[in-house]
Amino acid sequence: MRTVLTTEASARGSPPAPSEPTSRDLSPPTPAHAASLRRHPSSMSRPPSVSCIRCGFQAPDHAELAGEIAAIPARWRPVLTATSVADLESAARLRDELHVVANRIRRLRAMPGSSILANVSVDATTALSRTSNVAHLLAMLSVSAERLADLLSQLEPEEWDVRGRVGTREVTVAELVLMPLHRSHARLTHGAACP
Repeated sequence: MRTVLTTEASARGSPPAPSEPTSRDLSPPTPAHAASLRRHPSSMSRPPSVSCIRCGFQAPDHAELAGEIAAIPARWRPVLTATSVADLESAARLRDELHVVANRIRRLRAMPGSSILANVSVDATTALSRTSNVAHLLAMLSVSAERLADLLSQLEPEEWDVRGRVGTREVTVAELVLMPLHRSHARLTHGAACP
């Protein structure tokens, strides 16, 4: 996928200044980068609205989001004691997704309006293969959740509405945070993620 940024100079037909970007390739530059993208979750699925009729998810207020993210490992602990492979894969995917969402929020804070790769698929089996056992998975899930919760607790009220571009649509910081919360809720309450 290639996105072309049109600048004022290029729109007039004159060559752009050396520091002026004319295009940005959003496709993976190397096969290794493409493989890395496949291993990480897509935070760019459709953002949940305030509530979901399929799973009953209710989006918390911005002030509660950091606490909700921090509570994810405790909610998954009882599920992971049964050691179902599907549950382990879902938790491993969630761990990676929390990490990716934190990175994307940091990027949007640093460069509001920037583009984020869309349609990044996850290979849950690969995510799980990087985990040695349930205790390790829970520890890594806790680290990812704490990192994101800490970042969210630092946000100023106006930063929740900072927008980035995903393909042709925009997404806010708040919408990025709601995606893993929604996916976690659906998996824990209905055994499957909402589409």
